[in-house]
Amino acid sequence: MIRLIKPEKEHKAEALAFRQEFFDNGEKIINGSELFDKIDSYDEWLEFIKKNASPETVAPDWAVSETYFAVDEGDRIVGIIDLRHELIGILKDAGHCGYSVRPSERKKGYATEMLSQIIRRAGQIGIDVFQLAADRSNEVSIKIIKNAGGKYERSFIFEGEEADIFLIDIKAVKKSAVLYVHGKGGNAEEAKHYEALFPDSFVFGLDYRTDSPWETNKEIEREIRYLSEKYDEVILIANSIGAFYSMNADIYEMIERAYFISPMVDLVKLITDMMKWANVTEEDLQREKVIKTEFGEDLSWDYLCYVREHPVKWTVPTAILYGSKDHLVSIETMNSFAERINASLTVMEGGEHWFHTEEQMAFLDEWMGDVF
Repeated sequence: MIRLIKPEKEHKAEALAFRQEFFDNGEKIINGSELFDKIDSYDEWLEFIKKNASPETVAPDWAVSETYFAVDEGDRIVGIIDLRHELIGILKDAGHCGYSVRPSERKKGYATEMLSQIIRRAGQIGIDVFQLAADRSNEVSIKIIKNAGGKYERSFIFEGEEADIFLIDIKAVKKSAVLYVHGKGGNAEEAKHYEALFPDSFVFGLDYRTDSPWETNKEIEREIRYLSEKYDEVILIANSIGAFYSMNADIYEMIERAYFISPMVDLVKLITDMMKWANVTEEDLQREKVIKTEFGEDLSWDYLCYVREHPVKWTVPTAILYGSKDHLVSIETMNSFAERINASLTVMEGGEHWFHTEEQMAFLDEWMGDVF
């Protein structure tokens, strides 16, 4: 199993050793490296690729590009790959990406996996037809491209050699999308965990910018609507308060099914319980509007009024994962909610509200693979 990671300063020593292996093997060109084979200084190259990742700072006559190292389970760099957001100049033939596998790590399936992951990323940024090129004599690369769904389009001559261009219809390859909505303190990067669980889907993570059910629900609705127009099927994974926000969005008819992990299902009870913990009355909260607590949560009168006036209505086929040691939602509340929306409920004994340990994540993965 490999991961694609963005180069950072801490990768310098390993990256230089990675590059030197190509040179020692008599290879002076490292495809997909965004000139790592030409720029001696790692720090200068790192600054170069970071600038080229943004439309505001990209070099003149250069396409906005993302560059990734492929690392194995021991964090050894085994490959490098880039993703070009647009095809300009020579890229009209060269295509959306180039890639190279470390000489000592070849014939292990890394190139296939790297290409699969970068195609997934291309779909996430809106590329529908993905173009690749390979020298006619490079039978291994052509086989990898064809196995990824590449169809021959045309040929061209590059530096006196014949090369073939292949197109991959990304939407035809993967017709479903998964949207992950994180909980409090989480982020969209958590969505990467679910890519291995949904290999035939594009997995997206939403970093919502608001934090209230009457605002965040609109962000979720916009994202779901966009995905539903682009893909045949949309699946929702939502964690904790992210599940509550999702259930407040008008997305019922656009979701095929939903996975809720430790969902917050009764905010009225939670808020009134926190008011008791903080020794705050409704009159206090109505008068002050917002009251800070010693346990780090702000109590809001507007929030309480909203959740009272907007009870959850959810009709999407849903599976719920709950930890028996969840300190925010009682098993009685969760059972009642699951019955009301006709959802399946799986309880992990010893599980917490935040599923994060190796044992908890293994349980989550197995649950997600079996529940539907």
